[in-house]
Amino acid sequence: MTSIRALRQSDTEVKEHVITSSPGPELDSWQVRSAHEPRSKPLSAFLTVLLMIVQACCAGLGAVGVLLAQFSYDACAAPSRRCDFSLGNTASVGYFVIAGALLVGSVVLLVVKRSEWHRMWPALLGGIFVLVVVFGVTLTVIDTAAA
Repeated sequence: MTSIRALRQSDTEVKEHVITSSPGPELDSWQVRSAHEPRSKPLSAFLTVLLMIVQACCAGLGAVGVLLAQFSYDACAAPSRRCDFSLGNTASVGYFVIAGALLVGSVVLLVVKRSEWHRMWPALLGGIFVLVVVFGVTLTVIDTAAA
């Protein structure tokens, strides 16, 4: 009967009830867990949402950059140049696959870990770093293949 009354009260009173009384058969495990969880992390939540948007924008801008880098093959029309189209094409497709996998992986990770999503911002920051590195490697490979 104590747990039913505790559920009807506000969160603060539930928290005080769970902390002050010893866990017994009248308390559910949900109530004990909720007393020890942090309530809200607004700055971490803001960073998570902001970095998810930044990661999507970085992937989109990188895709435009990779597509523009394909114009470096225009110089391959000269007879003195030997260009490797397959290497450049593989690098550009590889960028799109890796960028897409990072975006889908980030969304899936946020959905799977939805109870801890406010602590996901370091993973998103790492994803942005990986996108920038993969973009640089892709541009270098395309430039080398078109030389």
